Amino acid sequence: MGRIPVWLAAVLLGGLLFLPGLGAVGLFDPWEPHYAEVSRQMLVRGDWVHPWWREAGFFSKPPLLLWGGAAGLALAGDGAQEWGVRLPGALLSILGIALSAAAVARLASRRAGLLAAAALVTAPFVALLARQAVPDAPLAALSTAGGLAFAVALLDDRAGPGWARAGWVLLGLATLVKGPLGLVLPAGALLGWLVVTGEWRRARRLGFVAGPLAFLAIALPWYLVMAAWPGRDDAGWSFLQRFWLHDHLRRLGPGVHVPTPGGGFLPYLGWLAVGTFPWVAAVPGGLGEAIRTRGEPGDARGGLALLCAIWAAAGWALVGFAATRYPHYVLPVAPPLLVLSALFLDRLLDEGFRRHAAAGLLGAGALAATGWSLWREPRLLTALFTYDPRRAWPEGALGAPGTVLGAIAALALLGIAAGALRRSARASVASLLAAAILSAAWISFVHWPALAVHWTQREIFAAWREERPEPDEPLVAWLMNWRGETFYGKNRVREVVDPARMREVAARPGRLWVVTEAERLPSLSSAVGPGKRLRVAGPATGRYRLVELADP
Repeated sequence: MGRIPVWLAAVLLGGLLFLPGLGAVGLFDPWEPHYAEVSRQMLVRGDWVHPWWREAGFFSKPPLLLWGGAAGLALAGDGAQEWGVRLPGALLSILGIALSAAAVARLASRRAGLLAAAALVTAPFVALLARQAVPDAPLAALSTAGGLAFAVALLDDRAGPGWARAGWVLLGLATLVKGPLGLVLPAGALLGWLVVTGEWRRARRLGFVAGPLAFLAIALPWYLVMAAWPGRDDAGWSFLQRFWLHDHLRRLGPGVHVPTPGGGFLPYLGWLAVGTFPWVAAVPGGLGEAIRTRGEPGDARGGLALLCAIWAAAGWALVGFAATRYPHYVLPVAPPLLVLSALFLDRLLDEGFRRHAAAGLLGAGALAATGWSLWREPRLLTALFTYDPRRAWPEGALGAPGTVLGAIAALALLGIAAGALRRSARASVASLLAAAILSAAWISFVHWPALAVHWTQREIFAAWREERPEPDEPLVAWLMNWRGETFYGKNRVREVVDPARMREVAARPGRLWVVTEAERLPSLSSAVGPGKRLRVAGPATGRYRLVELADP
C-alpha cells in the first residue's frame, strides 16, 4: 500500500467488503424490516422526530440510523430500498473503523494501525452486521472510535485538543445510534484505566468543558423531546416506560425478548471466538500485550493495550450479568480484542516466534477449536445476527458453510505452522490475514446472500405484486409477526392468529392473500375450511409462502 494513510486504507477495505451487493438480498427478519418500516413512516408521515410503527409510536431505539434509513429510502426509492436503508449503517461503520485504525497507528505504529483496520473490517461480527440495517455495528464502530480518540488525547503528549473533541462527538453519535451503551462502555473503560494507572492529571486533556457540551448538543435534544411527547407505543407505554424501563433496565434485570434466558458468561466467550474468527488466533497474544504493560508514563502503546483489556473485560462482565442474552450483544467487546490482536501481531513481526511461543500455541489452539466448532455447527455463525438461533433450518441449508469455514481455519493453521517452522513471523501473519479476507469475502458475497431465502420476505411480496391484486383485496399474515410483512406490504397487512377470525376473514366474497411460513400451511387450510380454494403463488422455496384464497 506504499504510504497510503491508515484511515484511507481502512476506508478502502471497508468499502470493498461492506458496500457491494448491499441491495442484492431482501431485508432479514425481524430487525431490518422493523427499523426500515419506522424509517419509511418518517417519510409517509412527514415526521422525523417521533418514530412511528404501524399505528403507534416506536420507542425502542434512538433515531440516528432511522434518520439515515429514511434519507436512504428517499434517495433510492422503491427500486433500491434495501440499498437505501443499509447504506447509512455501512458508512457509519466504515467511518468508525477508519478513525479507530488511525488512533491505533498514532499510539502504536502504522503497521499496527493497518492490522487493526484489517481485523476490524474482516471479523465476522462486523462483516455480517455492517451490511445490515441494524444499529449494532455502527454503535460498536462509533463508540470504539470515540474511546480510542480519547486514548490518543490521554496517551499521546503531542496530541492536540482535536482528538478529545472528536471523541465527544463520536460518543454523542453512538448514543444516538442505540442509547447510553454508546457512552457507558468506553467511558467505563477510560475510568478504569485512570483508576489502575493513577494518571488522573491526564484526564484534564479530555476537555471537560467544550467536549461535554458538544456531546449533549448531539445526544440530548431528541431524548428530551421524546420524554415530553405524550404519544404511546403499541403496548400503550410512554417513551420513558418503553425505552428506559423496559428496553434498558429490564434487559439487565428480569430480561425481555429472551430466546436464550438467563444471561451467562461462557456462551459469550464462544460467540466472541466465532465473531473474531480467524483473528481469535491472535487474541491470547493480545491479552499478553495488556498483561506485560505496567502503565508507565510515556508508554502509549502499553497504555492502549491496558485500556483495551479493561474495555473488553468490562463489556464482557456487563453482557454476562444481563438477563437478556443475544450473541450480538457482545459485539462491542470484539473491537478492543481485535485491537489487542493487532498490537500482538505487530510485536510478533518485530520480535519473531521465539519470545512468543506460548501465545502462538494458545492462539493456534483457539483457532483450531473455533474452526472445528464452525465445521460441526455452522449455525454458530448465523447466530451472530438472527433473532432466535434455535429455529429449525431447511434440510441441507447448513452443510456447505461448515465445510468452507473449516477449510479456511485449516489453511490458516497450516500457514501459521509453516511460518513458525521457517521462523518467519511474516509468513504466519500473512496467512492469518489472507484467511481473514477470504472468510469475510465468502461470508459477505456467498453465505449472506444464500441465507436470504430463509430470512427475508422480499421475493414473496414481489410475487404478490406480480399477481396484480386489487386495492380492496385483503392481505393477511397468518400466525406470523416477523416485521417484514409490514414493511414490504407497506403497512397494509393484517395479522390473524385466531382460527375463527381467519375463517371469518376468508368468508368474504372474492379473493384475498395470505403470507405465512411454510410449516403453517396445514393450519391455514384447516382454519379457512372448504369455503375457499388455496393456491401457493410465487416461490415455493425458503421459509415463507404466499397463498391465494379464492372462491371455488
